[in-house]
Amino acid sequence: MTETLTLRVRAVAELTPRIRTFELVPRQRGDVLPGFTAGSHVTVFLPSGLERQYSLHNDPAETHRYCIAVQREEPGRGGSAEMFRAVHVGDEIAVSRPRNHFPLHDGAEPALLIAGGIGATPILAMARSLGAAGRAFSVVYLTRDRDSAAFAADFAALAAAGHAVIVHHDGGDAARASILPATSARHRTMPTSTAAVRKA
Repeated sequence: MTETLTLRVRAVAELTPRIRTFELVPRQRGDVLPGFTAGSHVTVFLPSGLERQYSLHNDPAETHRYCIAVQREEPGRGGSAEMFRAVHVGDEIAVSRPRNHFPLHDGAEPALLIAGGIGATPILAMARSLGAAGRAFSVVYLTRDRDSAAFAADFAALAAAGHAVIVHHDGGDAARASILPATSARHRTMPTSTAAVRKA
């Protein structure tokens, strides 16, 4: 049986009309949450009985909160719609302990991180973990347009901290995603770890 934690929704923010981020914290102020590593996810147990998995996108060094992002899917199986409709600030919600099926590769080599859309959530945690470890990395963030770039501010903060970040909008045209071969070719000119790739 899956062990669950009962957490309180401290904040909900709308990043785009279709994407919201939820900040989950312990019920008791000062309690410490189970740790997680970059690429981890939690299972959220919704009031209706549905279960949905969401990647954690905050800094893995944080022990006081879990941050997840949810993209409303229409049509979908109802999980994202329920998160938007029924989960509010102050609510308590059951989640699993974090698990990681998408780990960041170890090593000292520079890392290339590529993310598309909502798939940027585990990549953000990876970038933060790499930055804290002093390991060189570059990020390519692909979105349809500026309005759908939910994590633009997060990646801008990484760029401001001196990390190599490319944000590319393709307008929904696959031909305009040709930035990827060129970026990968440039990255191969230096020793690299296996790239971590997750797309929406």
